[in-house]
Amino acid sequence: ELLGGFEQADMDRSVGDLWGKVVVWVSGVTEELLGADRVEEGLLFMQRFLQLEQQFKERSLKRRRKDQVKIISEVVLSVRATNIRVVECEQLLMEVGRLEDSKQGTFEWVDSVLVGAM
Repeated sequence: ELLGGFEQADMDRSVGDLWGKVVVWVSGVTEELLGADRVEEGLLFMQRFLQLEQQFKERSLKRRRKDQVKIISEVVLSVRATNIRVVECEQLLMEVGRLEDSKQGTFEWVDSVLVGAM
């Protein structure tokens, strides 16, 4: 129990975890675009991301999981369109696909607070 355990899959938590991961990743992509003399492209990307982030928050309030997953996919595809971090884009799209395919009643490993702090 100190390390974690299996729990019934919570789809909302899974979507939220992936969204948090994507937000951190997008900030790195934005820095990379702005630092690579692609300022205009970086600003347009930031604008698009902020629009999608607002949509995600609205869908979160309404608990529209399917729409949230679609928005995450759109964010990743927006990054892929910039030709930056293409391999990471593919990995994230695979994670999005797993979220779309996951079924209720499955179990997943959940790390404990102790492991998360490390």
